[in-house]
Amino acid sequence: MGFSVSTLASALVGACSLLYFGVASHWLGDEALSLFVIAMAEVGIIQALLIPRAWLYVISAPKDALGERVSASMAIEVIGGALGLLILVAYCAVRGFDSDGFQLRLIVYFSFWIPSLTSVNGAYRAAQRWFAYFMWIAGSTILRVPMLALVVPHLDRTVSPARSIMQAALASYLVPELIRVCVGLPPLLRRYFRWPSIGSLRAAFLPVSANWRFDVGSSLTDSLDKLFVGALFGPHILTVYFFARRIAGAVTMVQESFYAHVYQRRIESLRSPSESCFLWFSYAAGLGISLSIALFVGVIFFIVSTSPVGAHYLPESAVSNPVLFICVIGLDAVFCANRWYRYISLHWGASLLFAIRIASFLVFLLVAWWDVDIMSPSTPLTAMACALFIDTLALVYFVRATQKSHRPLSPLAQ
Repeated sequence: MGFSVSTLASALVGACSLLYFGVASHWLGDEALSLFVIAMAEVGIIQALLIPRAWLYVISAPKDALGERVSASMAIEVIGGALGLLILVAYCAVRGFDSDGFQLRLIVYFSFWIPSLTSVNGAYRAAQRWFAYFMWIAGSTILRVPMLALVVPHLDRTVSPARSIMQAALASYLVPELIRVCVGLPPLLRRYFRWPSIGSLRAAFLPVSANWRFDVGSSLTDSLDKLFVGALFGPHILTVYFFARRIAGAVTMVQESFYAHVYQRRIESLRSPSESCFLWFSYAAGLGISLSIALFVGVIFFIVSTSPVGAHYLPESAVSNPVLFICVIGLDAVFCANRWYRYISLHWGASLLFAIRIASFLVFLLVAWWDVDIMSPSTPLTAMACALFIDTLALVYFVRATQKSHRPLSPLAQ
């Protein structure tokens, strides 16, 4: 049940996100959208460094400790978000952004801070409240396109792209997130939240930070690459790359749910991780899920882009670069499947996972920088393929090492 709900929610999030940014690109242009993407990347870096992702710690809680873990995890996420806000203000002051650029980054920050409260979806999953979980994950995303359709006709087209995207983001991005908080958070707070003690915060921080280090590596690379692609190849290629990577975010949500479920069930069975080729079979299943989603999206994109009406509402840059768009989705699908080693390598320490993620990004950066003089749309693909090779080597190493060690799998969180 949980995996089905998570898959449906993730599919809706991916479809609605693609539609939202496609409509935004069509109505506001690639230049305005690229400003939005860069602001999201900058905010994403700050939040990745300061806001832990505590959902694994919450879903692994015993029933009698769920309230304590939710309270401590939410407090840690809120404290991290407050520190990140101070750093964002300082960053904007140093960069000397004008009022439109500063307001856009504030809007993006608060819009991202709300879904960064992963303890909320972790609590709903742990309590098996699937409708509440579904609405928390997908509700605000579903609202964005209607909100954008309402606000765009009233935008002043004579203003700068920065101001137009700032106004659109306020109405169609931040407002749905505020609705999500007002509807989804109060029931959870009433049921589970109690002011945590210093001791419970200290006890929660160690397991949360262990999982967080992998998320930091993933989130940093997911933000830095967009800044890098935008700086090297301009707004047109950045828009294509962003749209494809956005779809991968929905695939990741499905994969995380699947892998966490399979891994937790294996721990509870108390069987050796090498039995029945469990490690390879689980990875193959995850890879099949990722590639199936990528194939489905590619087919839908091809059908819609060949229709005059459909192509009118897709990003023009994606329609003009279909090979780049579809190939980035395919490569990213394998990256998502490779997240399996996040789980099976927990006893090696999160710092090693962080180092692998950063190393794969550095490979991406160096290859793209080496080929930048060519200025070809295939350059990001070459860079992604080289980074994926490093990432896949890490997966193979961890699987083989786990099989040979015969060590029991480590719990998701203590």
